[in-house]
Order: sequence, then C-alpha cells, then structure tokens
Amino acid sequence: MNSVPVTMRLCAAATSVLLASTVPTQSLPDGYAATTVVLPPNAGNVAETPFGLVWFDGQQVVLQPATLPSRVLLQLPAPVFGAFTIPLAPDLVLFAESSNGSIWLLPLAGATPGAPLTNIVFPFDAAALDAGRIVVSAKVGGFAAPDNELLVVDLQTGQAQTLASLPGASGPVTIAPNGDLVYATASASFPTPPGTTSILRFPRATVE
Repeated sequence: MNSVPVTMRLCAAATSVLLASTVPTQSLPDGYAATTVVLPPNAGNVAETPFGLVWFDGQQVVLQPATLPSRVLLQLPAPVFGAFTIPLAPDLVLFAESSNGSIWLLPLAGATPGAPLTNIVFPFDAAALDAGRIVVSAKVGGFAAPDNELLVVDLQTGQAQTLASLPGASGPVTIAPNGDLVYATASASFPTPPGTTSILRFPRATVE
C-alpha cells in the first residue's frame, strides 16, 4: 500500500534534480548575450547572416533582423517547396526551390533581382566553390533517374556545367577548408539502409 507514496517521492526528487540541473544552462557567462528572434511556425530553410535570419515560408523569402521589422527579399507567385538558403557573402544569400527549380541570388541590402540566376531540376544542396562559382547537388534526371548530378554554376552568367554523376538520390555537398569538394552519397531506397552512405572527397585539382 505504501508503493504509491514512494513512487511520488521518487518522481518529485527526480523533478527537483532535473530543474536544478537545467537552471544554470539559462545563465550566460560574462561577456556573452543572447537575442531571441521569434519565427513563424512555417519558417523553413533558415540561414543566419550578419543582417539577421533569412527564412522561407513557402512563398516568401524573408529577412528577419534581431531588432528591426522583417523585410521580404523575394515574393514568388505561388507556393513552392524550398530547397536551401545558403549565405554566400555577408550581404548575399543563395536561395533555391525544388518545385520549379529556380535558384536566386538575393542581396540582403538591395533590390530583388528580376529573374533567377538559373533553373536546375530538383536542386537539393549547394556550396560556394569560390567567389564566382557554386556547386549544386541536384536530381536533374527526375526522381526516377538512377544518378544525382553535381553541377558547377557560374554566378555571373548562370551557366551550369556537369561535374559528376553519382548513383543514388541527392546528397549534401560542402567545400573543405583546403578547397576539396566533399559529397555524401544517398541511397535510392528510402529510408536509407544502414551502412550504405559513403563520404566522397574530390581533390580541388581534380575538380578544376
């Protein structure tokens, strides 16, 4: 009959320990400060920039500074699926949507461009190769295609050149500190079976 009070005491003790352990994490060390930016529930593809947070709600790309009103960077005519938002410079982000495959260069302190940089079927991820080029991971052959492509896109002309075709679904891409291209393969099966992902590293000299 006394098992209930014991259980209650144990729960109360555990709760006290939990609360005691979480309170210190709310205090920042001297010299640090925290700013809370509240985003709407439908905010996705969020990127942090020196100008504030950039996010996409399905139809608008929005810049949300910490202390100023938000500003619309791009208004699309109809809802689409966002692919990625990637900072390319302190005042510039790369935004892509996968419904129509449009990729936009959006200045954070300037006017909205009149047209996208380029169009690529099913863009998934991108990374800055250098100041004038990006690498885009995209399923240009469609969902049924056996391969995923890595394309180099010129930021001035929008011209895309295929760098590699790799088996499977679209995977993430990044540039290593030494300039090498790093790509994670993705299985064509969903969910990805354990042990089927490989990390590939392409030397910069090979990429060039």
